[in-house]
Order: sequence, then C-alpha cells, then structure tokens
Amino acid sequence: PLQLLPNYQFTMPTIKGTASVTDNHAQLKLLRSTTFPSNFSQKVDFTKIHRGVIQHWIEERITALLGFEDDIVGSTAVHLFLPEAAPSSSEGGEATTAAGGGGEAEVDPRRAQLDLAGFLGEKEAAEFASELWTMMLDAQTAPAGVPRKLVEKKKEEMRRQRELQQQQQQQQQQRQGRHGYGQGQGQGHSMYRDGGYSRDSGGRDGRDRGRDGDFGRKTDAKPN
Repeated sequence: PLQLLPNYQFTMPTIKGTASVTDNHAQLKLLRSTTFPSNFSQKVDFTKIHRGVIQHWIEERITALLGFEDDIVGSTAVHLFLPEAAPSSSEGGEATTAAGGGGEAEVDPRRAQLDLAGFLGEKEAAEFASELWTMMLDAQTAPAGVPRKLVEKKKEEMRRQRELQQQQQQQQQQRQGRHGYGQGQGQGHSMYRDGGYSRDSGGRDGRDRGRDGDFGRKTDAKPN
C-alpha cells in the first residue's frame, strides 16, 4: 500500500496553462520573492463598483492575452478578482445592486495574480492584475462604479464613430452633387443647342422675309 511521509501535503501536479499554484508553501515562497505593485496594499470595496462592466473587461482582456477565447480561464479570472458578494439583509443602493450583492468581499490581489500565472504566464498575469486592480480602485470612487479609463475609452469610440458617419455622409453628398451637376450641365447644353437652332432659324427666316419684302416694294415701284 502507498504510504505517505509524515507532514507531507499531497497536491495535484501543476501544468502551465491548465492549473494554478495549489501548494501553500510554494505560494508563500512566491509571495515573499515576488515584487507587487504598491497599490495592492489598498482594498477594493466591491459594493461600490459596477460588477457587470468589470466582468466584461476581465473576459475581453483575458481573451486578448491568450489570443483566443477561453471560458474556463475567463471564469477563473472573474472568480479570483471579482468574487460573488455575500448576501446582505440591508437595503442596497445603485452601487450595491451594480456590484451584485450587499456584503463586502475581500480579495488579495497578490494571491490572485499568482493563481492566474499558471494560466497566463507570470508576466501576463502581473500585467493583468496590476491593470485590473488600478481600475477597480478608481471605480469605487467613480460615478456609477465605472472606471474613468473605460468611460473615456467609450467616449473616444463614440467620437470616432460620429466622425466616420460624418465622413460617409459628406462623401455621399459629394457623389450626389457631382452626379447632379453632370445631369444639369448636359441638359443646359441640349437646351442651348435647341434654342440656338431656333434663334438661328428665326433669324434666317426674318432675313429672308426682309429680302422678299424689299424686292416686292422695289418691284412695285418700277411701273411708277
């Protein structure tokens, strides 16, 4: 039979891209040897941030880092950095509702980063954790619990969209103007040609009538 050594903690093997740090001793060693951002010492009040917006950003950022969509890694990141808040008996306001619950949850961003490194890699996990934690610290003091960075990004996207629509409208108006000018110019030439021909015909007719009239008068004058 398999015998385990005393005080030995059996853990599942970890493979990069499929698992996280599960050995407490190894994690404590990494916590001491890893340099983390200074703002990791600040706590995030999850009742004051907009959970839906943050979760959407997490899922999109994980997809960008991996280069493909992975629901498991995305869900793991959400669970590590944006845990479900505990139910609260008190009535919550808009920020509480947006956060998804009334109770306050606590997250250690250092441990969350190390756990996520098994899926993303150490460099990518550190970049992700720093960016996310900075945004959540900002979101808890921002209107509606939405990070100001994401608000500005949305405004910029809307501005570019309006500019693109205006450019498309101007190009369409220019095409319509050139088309209308060509038609009007063609019609003007046609009318000029018709009118000139009529005036020319009328002039010749008038000159002919004048010569006929003069000849008639001279003919009448000869007998006298």
